[in-house]
Amino acid sequence: AFVPASRFDHSRVKGFQLDGAHARVACAKCHPTVKTSEGKRMVLYRPVSARCESCHADSDTLKSRK
Repeated sequence: AFVPASRFDHSRVKGFQLDGAHARVACAKCHPTVKTSEGKRMVLYRPVSARCESCHADSDTLKSRK
C-alpha cells in the first residue's frame, strides 16, 4: 500500500494525487527499481507518467469515462 513520501507530497501536486483506489497501490507500481548504466539498482522517482493510459491502457474504467 501507499506510504507517504517524506520529500514529496502527492496531494499537493496536480496530476499526482493518490485518491480512492490509487491510495492503495504499492509505491513500486509507479516507482520501480531499475538498474543504472553502472549496474547499480535505484528507485525511479521521475519521470513518472500521470496519464491514466500509462497504467490503464485496456481498462474498462477508462472506456466508461469517455
